[in-house]
Amino acid sequence: MARIFLLVIGLNLLLACSTTKNWKGSDEDGHNYASFDEFSGKQDFTMKLQQGSDCFVNYDIKVSGGRLHMLVKSPNKVILDTSFTSNASDLIVINKNSDSVYTLVLAGSKAKGSFDVKYGTR
Repeated sequence: MARIFLLVIGLNLLLACSTTKNWKGSDEDGHNYASFDEFSGKQDFTMKLQQGSDCFVNYDIKVSGGRLHMLVKSPNKVILDTSFTSNASDLIVINKNSDSVYTLVLAGSKAKGSFDVKYGTR
């Protein structure tokens, strides 16, 4: 019984691992960016924005292999939830009422490429 328990724990740890190769990037206020040869895992960023102002999320995604998934959400709703297997860019305007903290989640599955996400208020 103990061997089965250890096997299950070991498999969960192995599957939960994230991998990055040649990661070059930064997490600055209003700007998150990185380039990578391989990204399998998840990066979470907190976007703190002025309450009552409209805000924007401007992204430029470059994917030359694998898949990159992007999620932008507030505590109350999902703003963007999409996957990329090729290059994409867009500007999203969020009409805010009360939420001032948003979460940006980037998840890779053997992704090769880069992301450049800028956000702020208008």
